[in-house]
Amino acid sequence: MKIIVTIIVLLFALILGTIFVMSDKEVPVENGNTDFSVIGLPVDTPKPKFTDLLIDTPNPLQQSVLDNVYLDEYYLYPCDVNGIESTALVLVAQYKANGTGLNTFEQAQGAVKSFEDDLYADWGHIIYKEAFNKNLNIVNFVDEKVTDEEVLTETYRVGNLSDGKTKIYYGWILNYLTTASSKECLLETLKSIYPIH
Repeated sequence: MKIIVTIIVLLFALILGTIFVMSDKEVPVENGNTDFSVIGLPVDTPKPKFTDLLIDTPNPLQQSVLDNVYLDEYYLYPCDVNGIESTALVLVAQYKANGTGLNTFEQAQGAVKSFEDDLYADWGHIIYKEAFNKNLNIVNFVDEKVTDEEVLTETYRVGNLSDGKTKIYYGWILNYLTTASSKECLLETLKSIYPIH
């Protein structure tokens, strides 16, 4: 009888523990890699290293970004905005010690800011797929405020391209850098990474 009661108590504790972990939206980590399938981001396995997706050899600015992210931990999130299919690219920045000894991802943020002007030329083919136009270049980047209360970030960056209509968007949520071809795709992806309920 004691054995049966013990088994029932252990099963009950296991069920409660599973419910507790999932209700907290804790994202499981297996062998040091985040399991994004739990929160809705599709996970394609096996996948190439991020550098294998690039068309050209990285210039020093892009290399600085690549040196500050995990090259084997990126995610491609499919978007369909107004019938136009694209892909949001999610990269995970490495935490590194800053000048005060704290581990932050400030180095990655600074590297991306320096790389902004080449963002479309170097990653546009991943995000825009067939709609990518190699003849376009970025004219400028501006900050925009997030008005969606379900997104856990205050601003994102918008790059205006030389044709006067195409834009590229990127934003940070925690140490996750998301780049997308539309505001809607960017915000949906950011919500999927860190849902607020």
